[in-house]
Amino acid sequence: MAFSTGSLAIQSISWRGAGAFIQLILGFLFTLLFMKYLSPDEYGVVAKIYIVISLFNVFLDFGFSQAIIQSKESSIAFLSSHFFVSLGISLVLALILVLSAAYIAEFYEVPEMRNILYVLSINLIAGGMIIVHRAYMNKKLKFKELSIINFIAFASSGIVGILLAMKGYSYYAIVAQIVLLNFIQVILIWFFSGFTPKVVFDYKHILKTRHFSTYIFFSHFIIYVSEMLDQFLSSIYFSHDILGKYNRSISLTRNPVKAVPNTLNTVLFPLFSHTINEQGLDKNENIYVRTACVIFHLIAPLLLIIFMFPEVITELLLPDAWFEIHPLIRILSVVSLLMILELESPLFLSKGKSKQLTSIIFINKTIRIICIIVGIQYGLM
Repeated sequence: MAFSTGSLAIQSISWRGAGAFIQLILGFLFTLLFMKYLSPDEYGVVAKIYIVISLFNVFLDFGFSQAIIQSKESSIAFLSSHFFVSLGISLVLALILVLSAAYIAEFYEVPEMRNILYVLSINLIAGGMIIVHRAYMNKKLKFKELSIINFIAFASSGIVGILLAMKGYSYYAIVAQIVLLNFIQVILIWFFSGFTPKVVFDYKHILKTRHFSTYIFFSHFIIYVSEMLDQFLSSIYFSHDILGKYNRSISLTRNPVKAVPNTLNTVLFPLFSHTINEQGLDKNENIYVRTACVIFHLIAPLLLIIFMFPEVITELLLPDAWFEIHPLIRILSVVSLLMILELESPLFLSKGKSKQLTSIIFINKTIRIICIIVGIQYGLM
């Protein structure tokens, strides 16, 4: 039975939205609990680890996920070819991380980072094993299964991480959470995806998505630089304590807001691609506009509350060591307001316009990078 664009959108957004809402609530609770048992200084180390791993994750995907979703082809040979390329990239990145771990730890003057990065190199391989499987599930609009998988992995890994934090394992508790989260996802996604790679490789399938995925990679890299530059510079110029407070302020304000458009981007891109590829229709602009309006009216009041009462929020929910972050929370709540409507990518990507989207992102993020650099020059850190 064929679904209309509207019913398909409602069904997809309902499942993904419900899963994202639950994960958002759990994430907020886990963040508060971690902040109860971890000091700002310990979170500063976590922030440095996150800066490094996020860069490797940009190279890990290399735009293949979006390319697979947007492509009309979904043959076993096509998917298997991309799987082996993704796996190969993950192995190379894991090796690079292992070889560079000691130098990264020395650069940040955190000796413990070396062993942590060794462990997370295995995580890169696990991530490479599910890039194609996850993309295939998104392409087939299996948001019900993905939402259940994400909930199980996120909830179970979060509980284990909190228990380890309570036992005094410091930032190793968060490392354990990250590793467990990834491995649970690998097991469940392989089981429920409906795709099993075959020993087949044809480079012509990679060539079909090369241009699209390359532009996506560059856009992701630009986004990474613009969003991590402030934290990277903070990791150099400031103490672990200050970096930890800044990182957690971002987590409490920006990340929950970004989760909403990111969630809908995850749904709208395969949905729009499905609509164009399968039905030859393009009624997506109307869905986009309505979705953006709903998001704004849901999130803007929350940000207003955060802006007006940051002292009350920090005093009620956080230990004394974190109380002084309330000015940061107020500032970042205003910044987060500008991120609510970042939904343009599904419209461009579903039509194969990755080059145009990359140009828009380049201009947008370059302005942000310039602002950060100017801020540093004039002492506005």
